[in-house]
Amino acid sequence: MVTQAPRRGAILVALVFILASIGLSMFVWSSLGGGMPLSPKGYRFHASFENASQLQSNASVRIAGVDVGRVVAVDPDGLRTDATIELKSDFAPVPSDTRAILRQKTLLGETFVVLTPGSRDAPKLAEGGTLAVANIESTQPLDRVFGLLDAETRANIQSLFTDGATALGGRGAEVNQALGELGPLTDDLEIMLAILDRQRSSVGGLIRDSGTVLRTVGTHRAAVADIVRAGASVASATASRDRALTETVRALAPALRTLRRASGAVTRTATAAGPVLSELRPVAPLVAPALGSLRRLAPQMEAVLADLDTALPVAKRALPATAHLIRALGPFMEVVYPATREITPIIDLVQANRRELIATMANVSSATQATAPGVDGTPVHYLRAHIPFHEESIVGYAERLPSNRHNAYFRPGGLERMADGGLLASDCSNTSNPQIVPVIGSGAPPCRVQPPWTYDGRTAYFPHVDRAPEE
Repeated sequence: MVTQAPRRGAILVALVFILASIGLSMFVWSSLGGGMPLSPKGYRFHASFENASQLQSNASVRIAGVDVGRVVAVDPDGLRTDATIELKSDFAPVPSDTRAILRQKTLLGETFVVLTPGSRDAPKLAEGGTLAVANIESTQPLDRVFGLLDAETRANIQSLFTDGATALGGRGAEVNQALGELGPLTDDLEIMLAILDRQRSSVGGLIRDSGTVLRTVGTHRAAVADIVRAGASVASATASRDRALTETVRALAPALRTLRRASGAVTRTATAAGPVLSELRPVAPLVAPALGSLRRLAPQMEAVLADLDTALPVAKRALPATAHLIRALGPFMEVVYPATREITPIIDLVQANRRELIATMANVSSATQATAPGVDGTPVHYLRAHIPFHEESIVGYAERLPSNRHNAYFRPGGLERMADGGLLASDCSNTSNPQIVPVIGSGAPPCRVQPPWTYDGRTAYFPHVDRAPEE
């Protein structure tokens, strides 16, 4: 066998390949939040958490949704977990009254640490110090919450979800139709509230005057009690004479008939008294119309008096109920007026976003229609969910990728632009950031800024819901 020393070019190529592989590995490790050997350490402190079994090293640390550091070490500390947190220099050191809590980032249970900024006047936590246990908020996992329930309650909850799936099974169209009727309902409710809003001065005056009346009645409750007792006595006396009053009213009808016949006799007498009437000729034109009107009025009065026989017992029951309703209307209006000032802006915002709200509620029935065989072969419903995987699914970014199109407050109808060139973003300041991870797929759409929109007379990027002004 002939042996030959490798050529210098092959050695150089192999050395360059090894160095490039090491550099690329270090770059990927650093991009994912890993620490570099011999790199200077940042500001670090300790925090002791409960129920931190899913907290891992390199987990992100955030303040108000912004990544400010990472967890560099996780060590068991009895029944708790001691996490070593390293912050970026721009956010270090933290005040000693900073509070911390664990949150889950995804449905897979990825955990990260959330910090509060703390107060500016509080002393700073020293390098390597430990955050007070009183400042660590406990996190209650869902399985522990259900574990507190007894077996019967858990079985009832399971039956609730199972029966709910059975009740909604095959009724997606009916649920969608019912949700579609929410539009006319909100329109009618908007009209009613708009009427109340236009009459708010009158409603406010009614409420204030009712309050004044009720306060006056409250200060003279003894006199009011005397009046009520006297009214009860009067009502009792009237009730005891109902029969006599009814008979009197019934007797009025024959009396009116007799009066009508008498008026006819008077008319005939007046005709016979020609000589006398000739002397009364100046007033004769006035007498004839009066007698004619009386004749036409007599049958109508007879019908009215006959109807009183039915109306009087009803009035006896209705008048106390009406008085009670009027007395109760004062406190009700005192509650309704402040509530309308709070509810009207909310209803206006719901009205502006009614299409998105109805679409979200309609998707619930669609998401729960999927079925699959259960453990015993019986079909069961399950919730369909889609977890996208793309370049932004990787954690540990120090700043937004240029492909990110962030927008926390879509304007009404903003989601409909997904098929029209892509969604609008709140700003495009991140498009100049480096793309440290290759883009998956065809890439992000062009960045277009969402223009401000007008709500409640103010034009801004996102709506401001304020209490309606008092009138």
